[in-house]
Amino acid sequence: MKRMLAIFSFLIPLILSHSAYADSGGISGVYEYDGSRINGVEVALYKIADYEGDRYVFHEGYDEVDISMMTNSELGEYGQRLAAIVETPQATTQTMNGEYAFTGINEGIYLVTFKDIKIGDYEYAAAPIVLTMPDLYLNYELNLTTKLERNCPDCIEPEPEPTPQDDEENSDTRDRINLYIRIFIALIIFETLTLFVIIKERKREDSDEEK
Repeated sequence: MKRMLAIFSFLIPLILSHSAYADSGGISGVYEYDGSRINGVEVALYKIADYEGDRYVFHEGYDEVDISMMTNSELGEYGQRLAAIVETPQATTQTMNGEYAFTGINEGIYLVTFKDIKIGDYEYAAAPIVLTMPDLYLNYELNLTTKLERNCPDCIEPEPEPTPQDDEENSDTRDRINLYIRIFIALIIFETLTLFVIIKERKREDSDEEK
């Protein structure tokens, strides 16, 4: 009996600790472009809905949706709409060595946003991410894939170098233009000679009549 009590007294803390772990998790990711990590990016976490029992209860101001039925494109559009109306984040952080993380995240639906950052001539922007805690596979440690875009408003894009195909097309175009010019010149010469012959013939006829 004492041995069984000792076993239960050992297992109960483990069960409780597992239960506490299963109710919360962590979110992390890497902010990088073309393999280069970017520091100092402001990352914000917003809670959109709580998970209560077997359903999500959305916070005031957010429409109830079933994100499990959304395609990736629809989920991206939904994230953009949320990013336009969210106000106070639950947590914020900045990237260090390109990495960001949030811990102790309870079950629910969340939105992660990234503030645009300019480095030199380039501006970097990342799309907001909608996620559930846990995910559909009941993972409580989520590693996000951050999709970045890089723009350079002040940069002048160099003109693309012509390809061999472009050179061939340009050569064909020049040849056709030269052909048209030659035909045009030949027509002018022909009309000029014809007019000259007609005028000469009329002068000869007039001369014969005078005689």
